[in-house]
Amino acid sequence: MNIKKTAVLIIVFIAIAVTGALVFRSEYQPINVPDEPIISEEDKYEELTFPDNTLDTSDWEMYRNEEFGFEIRYPRGWKINAPLIHRGTAVSSFSESGYGGELRFFPDGIPSSDYLVFMRVRNISLENQIENVENSEMFPMAGVKEYIKVNNTVGIETKDFEGPGFYVYERYILEGQNNITYEFGELNEPNADKYKSEMEQMLLSFKLIK
Repeated sequence: MNIKKTAVLIIVFIAIAVTGALVFRSEYQPINVPDEPIISEEDKYEELTFPDNTLDTSDWEMYRNEEFGFEIRYPRGWKINAPLIHRGTAVSSFSESGYGGELRFFPDGIPSSDYLVFMRVRNISLENQIENVENSEMFPMAGVKEYIKVNNTVGIETKDFEGPGFYVYERYILEGQNNITYEFGELNEPNADKYKSEMEQMLLSFKLIK
């Protein structure tokens, strides 16, 4: 074989090798898949708003509890009844069942009112509250409706549900410090919707204090 033929064969082999390498690279080049956005735990909570609520709260009064770290505003003239609260505004202790103090707000100014807004202090974490709501045997119709933010805390809104002898139109559970949670709701059908605007504004006024 002369030198000329040898050179031609070498060139042909080189061309085949280069072409094969290019084809292999194009076929097996990795596909760039865009990264999915990372959704943090906090991103699922949305600011609680009531766009249609224009109630004037400029003359409302303030309730503040230093021991359990919260404050809330309520309509002037409403009566506060706190049967499990001692030493002024401090909850004395938690029971083994996890229930602590309960504030009851009565629009008529007397504890025997047919309607009330309640706020319970519970010795249970928000995570456990959510588990209880989602797996309730007593109220299987209950569940998490929304994940919410209220000022400097987060929580949940539950679905409406009916209990023995009462009806809860809305219930909100907010997270506190040291595994404490705060439950808000309104009781007593058929008047449970009568003071809905007040209930909403009270909830929006709730804040944790350091």
